[in-house]
Amino acid sequence: MACHGSHFWARELTSLGHTVRLLPTQYVKPILVGGKNDANDASAICATVSGPGIHPVPIKSARTGVSVILMPFTGLEPSRGDKA
Repeated sequence: MACHGSHFWARELTSLGHTVRLLPTQYVKPILVGGKNDANDASAICATVSGPGIHPVPIKSARTGVSVILMPFTGLEPSRGDKA
């Protein structure tokens, strides 16, 4: 799952005409070699993207993102379309 910030930036970049694919961290983390730094992160992301069977996370709308954040406070269960 991608964090709320990544969904925000994905929506912003998509609105500017870019193609955005959010990768689940559980696909990238096992490929990460060495310490956590930008170069190692970029290498792991490139290796993950080129691997077979990688399905990107769908970009959530702002409304879905807010409803997921507020769910614990409302006591309501999400509708089928709003599940994260």
